[in-house]
Amino acid sequence: MPKRLTFKTKQDILRLVAEGRKDADVADIVGCSRPTVSRLRRRGIATDRTTRGRVLQVRVSQREADAFDAVLDVEDMSASEMLRRLMRLSAGLADFRREEIDALRQSSNQMNALARNLVQMLQLARAGRLRWNRRDGELVVRLLDRVEDVARDLQAVKAAGARGAIRPAEEAGEGAHA
Repeated sequence: MPKRLTFKTKQDILRLVAEGRKDADVADIVGCSRPTVSRLRRRGIATDRTTRGRVLQVRVSQREADAFDAVLDVEDMSASEMLRRLMRLSAGLADFRREEIDALRQSSNQMNALARNLVQMLQLARAGRLRWNRRDGELVVRLLDRVEDVARDLQAVKAAGARGAIRPAEEAGEGAHA
């Protein structure tokens, strides 16, 4: 059974065809059959059948295309992944990458530990077992309030992720390359 072309390979085939190369040459470069190249040439678009999603076509200037390609290279994403990410963000949906979610989790844990330490300091101070002046106490109270706010916000982000309102970019784009 022949292997299925990735979406990126299909895009490469169409790019080479657009450059005016012959089907047989494109097939040799990409490593597929000439009839496959011919079929993609006739279709004119690279579809992604695995997602059963809607294929969008957009016309951009060469300068815009070059800038988009540069972003894709930096982000190491396919055009489909990047466009899906941009659509989610424009719709107001959070879109975090796995490493960003891990960093949020670590930050949340550190903020919770810091909040616990501040509560312990306040308890010691109220019991008269910690020496500081009134200004130090007010500063610690403000710091505790801020830490609690940030920790609450981080917990809300984690809860949204648990509900599925936030999907890691890797998971959101799974199956889009086959």
